[in-house]
Amino acid sequence: YTMGYQQSGAKVTVKNFYISRYNVSYGKYDNYTKIIGGHYVDPEGKKYHVFDRTPEHPVELLTWYQANDYCQFLAKKTGFSYDLPTAAQWEYVGRNGGKANWNFPTNNGKQEIGKNFPSFKQLKNQPNKHSGDTAPLPVGSLPCTPIHICGLTGEVNEWLKDSGQNNTRE
Repeated sequence: YTMGYQQSGAKVTVKNFYISRYNVSYGKYDNYTKIIGGHYVDPEGKKYHVFDRTPEHPVELLTWYQANDYCQFLAKKTGFSYDLPTAAQWEYVGRNGGKANWNFPTNNGKQEIGKNFPSFKQLKNQPNKHSGDTAPLPVGSLPCTPIHICGLTGEVNEWLKDSGQNNTRE
């Protein structure tokens, strides 16, 4: 497929890969933290005064190294290959298998506020006792893409394998 906005980038081929259906939640990341004896990410949810920290919400505020270490831990623990996605892999998934006219990483390639993309009201109604800022939706709140990947819009940003880039799913 051709990467980039309106297919303006390079033509790329992605090899077969698997990607998690859902973003990693605080609940899952906290289990990992407990196993390795690490420090919890903002354990009381007060350090950054942005999001409430519940087991159902996507983990936020990780460095690239923390996200990468989590993947390497999963690989070692399971014997399967785990890694952060490359930019080409992420875009391939976001564009429903690299489809040329798939403009948004949603269930239908369109942005439908309040249906497959969070509305301001949905975000504003998320519990957030520390500030008036909007909060991400819990993991799995919006419809998945046709290739069954959820949370590509309206949850959080993700890290990519390529040069420690941060990819915004929104």
